[in-house]
Amino acid sequence: MDFKRSIQDCCKRERISQEMFCQRLGCTMSELRYAGNWSRIAHGAWVAFGAKLEGYEPRSSREERAWAEQLLPWIRRFPVKALQKRGLLPHGTCGAGSVRDVLRFMGVGGREGFDKTYAFTLDSVAPQVYAAWIRIGETLASADAAKSKSTFAVDKDLLARNLKTLTRNSGVGLRSAIAKALRDSGIGYIEVEPFIAAPYPTCASFWIGDAPFIQASTSRINDSVLLESICRTAWHIAAHPRRRSSFLVAPCNAPASPTQNTQDAEAQKFAGDLLLPEADECRLICCGRFEEDRCIRYFSRTLRVRPGILVERLQQQGKLPRRTLLNDFKVAV
Repeated sequence: MDFKRSIQDCCKRERISQEMFCQRLGCTMSELRYAGNWSRIAHGAWVAFGAKLEGYEPRSSREERAWAEQLLPWIRRFPVKALQKRGLLPHGTCGAGSVRDVLRFMGVGGREGFDKTYAFTLDSVAPQVYAAWIRIGETLASADAAKSKSTFAVDKDLLARNLKTLTRNSGVGLRSAIAKALRDSGIGYIEVEPFIAAPYPTCASFWIGDAPFIQASTSRINDSVLLESICRTAWHIAAHPRRRSSFLVAPCNAPASPTQNTQDAEAQKFAGDLLLPEADECRLICCGRFEEDRCIRYFSRTLRVRPGILVERLQQQGKLPRRTLLNDFKVAV
């Protein structure tokens, strides 16, 4: 078996494309062609997947120790103890062993692979924590993706109609309704408990092969905030089906790039129009008595919109203060 054939077998076993294989190892497709890169690639495949590619030779203990010491400060930013508590990492390892354990769990060959695979988390306040949270969802989603043989093709109109049903004043069972609406649109839905090491994320999207998934946090959150985040994330999946781009809704510590700002502005407009169209928003604001709870109830019945959505929109427009008794209309789900 030659080196390239062993890569193909690894990709088949892990159910990933060669492009994703390179992304997780932090290399390029062109680097696979040159024998001078094979040793580094083989080591990355062993770390990420436990795969012994053709010609793989273990590094000396000295080389391995130097490699681990360089990564250890970065590795310590992962929620290692929380992952061990959940049984996702072994206890008692240290040094090079702990570095390999974390990278194996994340499915990356090193920091370069992490930066390429989870680039959408790098602007957040805790990239390693959020990436680990998403990795749990990826692991859970892999089984569902393996069962599905269909090719993903989202119908944007169908997605919009299904998401629109979530804005109605149904009262209970919102998370179950979200799961059904997304799955009816061809998008998988998973909920994962967040880590306490960072401010809770709201949701994220990722791809397993050709199958898109949206992952939501199990932490309690206002219905209007959850719905807006789900709609924004769904837009990113529907708008870029070939790019296989991922998206994260979580606190950030750096401003987004101009391209990201433009894309997220479009996503927010999509979410805003679904939750409360501009015409309905004007009707609500023109009422002029929206600070009264009876006004919120009236428009909730008339527009068939959850009252928490109305309160959140008025607060976003500066018509209501953030601290108001009308926040009681926001249902924690």
